[in-house]
Amino acid sequence: KQMQILDETALKEIHMASAYEDCLNIASVQWILSYALEPMLTEFSSRYPKIATNLTSAHSEEIIPLLQNQVYDLALISYKINNANLQSVLFCKTRILFVGSACRFADFKDGISREQLENIPLIYSDIWQNYLSYVSENLLPESKTFQVHCNMLESAKAFCVAGTGCCFLPELMIKKELEEGNLIHIPIQGLAVKYMKAYFVYNKKKLGSVALKEWFKMYPELKKQMDDDSKTRLISCE
Repeated sequence: KQMQILDETALKEIHMASAYEDCLNIASVQWILSYALEPMLTEFSSRYPKIATNLTSAHSEEIIPLLQNQVYDLALISYKINNANLQSVLFCKTRILFVGSACRFADFKDGISREQLENIPLIYSDIWQNYLSYVSENLLPESKTFQVHCNMLESAKAFCVAGTGCCFLPELMIKKELEEGNLIHIPIQGLAVKYMKAYFVYNKKKLGSVALKEWFKMYPELKKQMDDDSKTRLISCE
């Protein structure tokens, strides 16, 4: 699969070479794409019309090896990775909230107990495996089954808004639904608030490209943070 993507990326760059000065190859996890990255990219494309944009949405685990193989110049993922070729910069940190439809689960807006949690329909998404395995292992009985399984948080949100069940979702991606009252936060008694982070990860070998140079001109705070992080690591190494 990686070889096929490499071939497809190379062909795209060949076709774009005659019409554009460079191409920004960027990937992102789905949950933050619509709520943060897309506005940044539309502004970037408007300001730099001679730079093409190749955008891919995928899971972090799928993006990382392609970053290492230089298929992507940069990516917005859920993991911090720093190695010989990749550099991470913290982009945002958001709470993980347990939420449900305001119409169906309004009785739990002030909180829900472990016993009550066992008896409501739940939506399972990949956020459980990555961040809240404690909930499955300690708060739910082994016999508990999920009404819906999703591998993308956007799909889990759709089921949640429809009232199918309750789910853990990043606050950033449901801000609008919470403000409009379509979803409500349901605190779980005895469960501390947890957070999700998103990182911009750059391929250091691509830092000399026109696309990344212009990206850093537009978002200099990311470049400054990357430089500061590098200095910190250098000092700690000494």
